Amino acid sequence: MSGIDYQAPERSRAHPDLRRSGYGPYLLLTAVPWLLLATAFRMHARAQDNIGALPMLIMVQYALLIAFLLASHRMIQLAGGAVNLERLAFGDQWALARGVVWRILLLFFVAVLASLASGIDRFDAARIWLGLDNIVHPWPGTYLPIWSAFVAILVFLMVVQRGLGRGPNLRRALMEIATRWKHMMLAALMISASLYALGIIQILSVPRLQTLYLSLPSPALKNALYLLLTFFFSYVRLWVTVAILTYSLRASYRRERMCVSTGQTLDEEQT
Repeated sequence: MSGIDYQAPERSRAHPDLRRSGYGPYLLLTAVPWLLLATAFRMHARAQDNIGALPMLIMVQYALLIAFLLASHRMIQLAGGAVNLERLAFGDQWALARGVVWRILLLFFVAVLASLASGIDRFDAARIWLGLDNIVHPWPGTYLPIWSAFVAILVFLMVVQRGLGRGPNLRRALMEIATRWKHMMLAALMISASLYALGIIQILSVPRLQTLYLSLPSPALKNALYLLLTFFFSYVRLWVTVAILTYSLRASYRRERMCVSTGQTLDEEQT
């Protein structure tokens, strides 16, 4: 999948594109509407029964995938890379989200069956379905951030595949992880630690806002406060995850170019 052009900004320095300038987190503002939509769908899903919540949770996955796509494109730009994700029309973005979602859900299904077959509690196994949503929302589960880190890597690699002109391919993404295992393992550890830390901060911050929440005069204002708090942490979690993935993949590409220049393969260097 090597092919993200991190040298494009160097070649265009004589004619800089001011639209690409700006403070890092602000470059992810294009993902805001989709994070808000995912948050709203998640709130409605919690208010439904089990069957009624299913369509809402599926829509959460689609909204998150588009947010992930937009955030990945902006972060790759910030890192000095260039992919063609900005050229995707909304229909293409939706098609990409659909292509990634069904592959990820298929992976979840296989993982759930494998977990049940290995004797894992069915409630713990069911949390596997939350692997994508847990990237931006702290669902309960001791090992869920580790699983979400692996899911985030897969999704990021499939999004990058589309930016390089290829369709999302789960098998190719898994092969990329195997090829770049050293950098991807480090990325997974950093993402897991970040999700654990942000989840703890979010849990500890909620009681401090309890007084403000109870003082609000209407349910609409209370829901707005909850939505704002949830969205803020979703935004930070997404920004941190995509930043780690982008710079880890860039480091892997740089190492790969160094290996080529010395006549080594990436597998030989990593071992």
